[in-house]
Amino acid sequence: MSFLLAFIISIIGVIPMLIFRKTAAAVITVIISILANWFIIWSFLPSMVWPLFGYYGMMVCILWLISAIVACFDSSRDEFHPNFSLAFPVIGFAIIIITAMYGGSLFHSDEYARMIGDVEERIWTQDVQPKNPEDIRMVTKELAEWLADKQLGDAPGALGSQFHVSKDHMTLQIVNGQLWYVAPFEFNGFWEWSSAKVSPGYVMVDAEDPRFPVQIKLNHKFVYMNEACFGNNLPRYLWNNGYRGIGLCDFSFEVDDSLQPYWVITIFEPTISFWGPKVRGVLVVNPTTGEKTEYAIGNIPEWIDRVIPKDFVQTYVDDMGQYSISWWNSFLGKKDIIEGETPSINYGSDGRPYWVTTLTSTAAADESMVGLIYTDSRTGNSIRYKAKGGTEAGVIQAVNNKVAYKNQHGSGPVLYNIYGTMASIVPLLGENHSFLGVAIVEVDKMMVAEGEDQYDALRKYQELLASSGHQIAAELAHENETITGIVQRFASENKNSETHYILLLQDGEQLFAGASGLSPKLPITKVGDTVVIQYIDTPESIVPMMGFDNTSVQIVVSKSQQAVNETNLEKRAHITTQRENETARGTVQNMSDEELKKLLEAQKGDKK
Repeated sequence: MSFLLAFIISIIGVIPMLIFRKTAAAVITVIISILANWFIIWSFLPSMVWPLFGYYGMMVCILWLISAIVACFDSSRDEFHPNFSLAFPVIGFAIIIITAMYGGSLFHSDEYARMIGDVEERIWTQDVQPKNPEDIRMVTKELAEWLADKQLGDAPGALGSQFHVSKDHMTLQIVNGQLWYVAPFEFNGFWEWSSAKVSPGYVMVDAEDPRFPVQIKLNHKFVYMNEACFGNNLPRYLWNNGYRGIGLCDFSFEVDDSLQPYWVITIFEPTISFWGPKVRGVLVVNPTTGEKTEYAIGNIPEWIDRVIPKDFVQTYVDDMGQYSISWWNSFLGKKDIIEGETPSINYGSDGRPYWVTTLTSTAAADESMVGLIYTDSRTGNSIRYKAKGGTEAGVIQAVNNKVAYKNQHGSGPVLYNIYGTMASIVPLLGENHSFLGVAIVEVDKMMVAEGEDQYDALRKYQELLASSGHQIAAELAHENETITGIVQRFASENKNSETHYILLLQDGEQLFAGASGLSPKLPITKVGDTVVIQYIDTPESIVPMMGFDNTSVQIVVSKSQQAVNETNLEKRAHITTQRENETARGTVQNMSDEELKKLLEAQKGDKK
């Protein structure tokens, strides 16, 4: 097919020569053109999805220009005499240029701004619910690649001598309710492909637990791969089997819930001349048999997570931020222009995959976040949330500033709703990419808490929120509580040069934990003592203590210390009052006229 297309292009391209009977030159041009285009088409497989057949139309215009120059040249007199053969390239290039310019933002800025679709405005805490520590993504792509490579090196049969883990096609997805990175084994080169012919399988890396063993799934025979050769090369296989005129992009490797692997490829088409790509569905290909199935948007199987490409989302967000007011505003007034950072994949409380794009101002010195857009990677539907704080780059910088002295660095931050606050969870990696801990960054104030694992980091994050007087979001019912009880079990452990204490109250269902600096009475507490504990009410099995007192131990307090304690109590009272007032205002706003009238009458009665 590539030879036939090259032949057609070449014959059409020498029409000006044939009209003016430059037969010999036409034959030479056809031969050279066929060989050159045959090589280009066979090597790069250009698609016909674009207007004027894309590459093929452009190549015809180039040949017309060469043919017209030859047709206008009189070799006997060594002179150039323009004739109507020049009309071919002039008209051809004019059509291409006008088509491209017509599809530009100058004429279609409104359409570009609407490519993202209708964007719903919502409150972030309504949708992004608190995450169970066991379900938090602790493994970044950087770490997953390192773990997969390490496991491949230890695999039996010297698997790594012929194959490598395809990092370009490593996909984060939910499999049977759990997050995994999945990547196929690709051929190391032509000779490895010619020897093996098929790839033996794929690798799965647990995205929630960096210490869980990497799973290697062998006993497969993948024929159609991105790095296979000739007819087994996946893009070539599709190009040769009916997809020359269909836009294909974003080749993702996914498995269904029975762990059967597939290639999932986005089908798109340009909607504004050469530009404005819109997703129409996906093509699912069995890598062993080559069996192909198309699914339209709205009819995608549940196990498929990657439908809308990341590049499309970033383009949509940038166009919306730039052209929402007008094209002229994007160059002159520049009012309310925003842009998005590179989207990252995240999974919501509904288990659906979202491309999360941080919005920032276009001002060169402004690195603060002005909002977030969550785009469903299966449907393309987008939700915008108001937010403020640091960008993803700022979060990484804040973490690195805190852990650089330990030769650690942050990688792959993911936004979660932690106790009603917008927090970025950042795995900490060593110089060799090994997992060394977790940092949690409160995005608004850029406060950083770090720990050896997510549980330790969460405890320190709670302590950080309490010490900063941070308000806990009322929507999530994470309130400060106080409990009095008798200690049934008491233990201590050393972490990071600090002693941590864990206790269980009689008839209690949760463990309470706190560091030695929480109270001077904590280290001398023993079983049977009566204690008063302040904590954030969460369903976790280990709850950090915000305050602690052992009423069985009486300590003489100096006047200066008593003054400090009273000041702290006043601060806590002020915070509590402020929270109660905010809650009351929200309650009053939701009251009916009849309920509000009764409340006012009751208040008058109390005054009397």
